[in-house]
Amino acid sequence: MSGTVSSGIWYFLMPSHLLPLAIVFGWVLSRTAFRRLGRWIVAVAAVLLILAATLPVGDWLIRPLEARFYSSEPLPEKVDGIVVLSGAELPRLTEDWELPQVKGHGERLIEAASLAAHYPRARVFFSGGGATDQGLTEAEVARRFFSRLGIAADRLELETKARNTYENATNAYRLAKPQPDEVWLLVTSAFHMPRAVACFRAAGWRVTPRQTDYKARTSGSEFEIFSGTAIQNLRVLDLAVHEWIGLLYYRLQGRTLELFPAPRSA
Repeated sequence: MSGTVSSGIWYFLMPSHLLPLAIVFGWVLSRTAFRRLGRWIVAVAAVLLILAATLPVGDWLIRPLEARFYSSEPLPEKVDGIVVLSGAELPRLTEDWELPQVKGHGERLIEAASLAAHYPRARVFFSGGGATDQGLTEAEVARRFFSRLGIAADRLELETKARNTYENATNAYRLAKPQPDEVWLLVTSAFHMPRAVACFRAAGWRVTPRQTDYKARTSGSEFEIFSGTAIQNLRVLDLAVHEWIGLLYYRLQGRTLELFPAPRSA
């Protein structure tokens, strides 16, 4: 399934869209001979939507993903390369305003730039396509972003065809040609790291996770954790459900060899 098709399907399956659509569908059904079924669908969907909007369900679901590869260990002394995955870039806005524009996962690029400065001899490899009609890709946005932060152009290696995490791993491995004894850091969002690691392992690439962009609220009083806005709660829930479905889908499709990968030292 292509990235475009899967994204289109997910647009209707994400909880923040599916539950309101179910309410509308149930209401329409309630105006027909199936009124009892329609009312039941409306009631169930409305209750689930209220719970999802008022309770930190997304935090509960996303926390295991973000904690899976969390590590307080210091960085390795020697790093041969840094591979960062797309997901933060906004090609169309970058094209419109002629400045690199990023969205909520911009920490991926910031962390990669920080690591590149810390390891001045490490290769910096970015993987991501997402071209606009005019051809600007996520990789090009990343190149402009890194350039503005002082990362030399001859250090950057760009993969511009990947449409999903599986293609990130397979395309990057084919182009980067990492050696078995090399140390590579993998930079992506914490909630996305389990699926990313599973894909890179399946591709034959041993990477060291360097996750960023945490979403789960794990500190503060219970009131603070339970006081997230409805939009915030639903947004985190969408991310969590997407990743759990992604882990299962990739495993069933044979794109990964592990359903929920763990650190090798575990």
